[in-house]
Amino acid sequence: MKNLKVITVSPGLSGAGLISDYLLNRDDFINPFNLEAEFRLLHDPRGIHNLYKGLYENFSVNNSAYFFNEFEKYIFSLKNLSSKINNKKTYLYNSNFFNEVKKYLKEISLISYYGLPEFFRLGFNFNDKFKWRILRISKSSQEVKFCKMRIPVQKEIFLKKTKIFLNKILFILSGKKKTNFVIDQGGNFWDPIKSTQYFDNRKIVLITRDPRSIFSSMKTRKSLAYPGHDIKIFCDWYKNIMKNYNKTKESNLLMKIKYENFILNHEKESKKLLKFLNIKNLKKKNFDISNSRKNIFKAREYLTTKELQYIEKKLKKYLQWPNNY
Repeated sequence: MKNLKVITVSPGLSGAGLISDYLLNRDDFINPFNLEAEFRLLHDPRGIHNLYKGLYENFSVNNSAYFFNEFEKYIFSLKNLSSKINNKKTYLYNSNFFNEVKKYLKEISLISYYGLPEFFRLGFNFNDKFKWRILRISKSSQEVKFCKMRIPVQKEIFLKKTKIFLNKILFILSGKKKTNFVIDQGGNFWDPIKSTQYFDNRKIVLITRDPRSIFSSMKTRKSLAYPGHDIKIFCDWYKNIMKNYNKTKESNLLMKIKYENFILNHEKESKKLLKFLNIKNLKKKNFDISNSRKNIFKAREYLTTKELQYIEKKLKKYLQWPNNY
């Protein structure tokens, strides 16, 4: 099978990289970036899925303008996104990618013009206000070009154009057309089916991990976006985010994997994964599960006895470590 998109998704620090690494050790899968990087273009707050919801699930003239403009600002800010390869700074998105973005924006815009709605004027700083006071004497809001107003194409066209766009950029980023892709964090963990509807030929893998390991990782890494500083907040936070996960409906596009189970019962669980993906088990692979097995219970070293006991009490139903370990 070619052009399969395997989308690995987790709620954060839950081991999605383990599944990515396992598949990337095969010779028939690649990461679109050809390096370790997450594909956040779809599910980031101003990404494609947010654009879709703003345009079609909450449409208004002003909403349409707002979501288009926010998406455009976000996607062009990706010019600054980089990663280090062999201690060399490498930008993830090249000029060909941004040329495709410009074409894509035109293809999903049915009507475009300039205007100056009130929601936009409320964000004016002093210079903007002064500029508008002067220019409005002789020019209309359309001539001044403060805010680009856009009405989208029909939903079906948007979805079709987005799939074409994503296939193009996967080729641009990787340099390959006929291959299978592992797209790490390429969807929303809490809305996996709909947030990945923009990919054709897709399979989604949701990864969860024992909350003791997650809190330990947050605490030691001093994660910026997560509550690793306070165990009480963490437990409340985890309990609430997992409520939404538990509402996820079963689908033939979807497989749920427990991080610890994939490591400790690797042969059995990896066969299940390959069957789900409908791909053959390759005999020659370099994936070594032993390092992951050594580190699986590191939380016992980094967390205090009180912290471990508190999580075990408050998040009992979410624990994933086997009882005999």
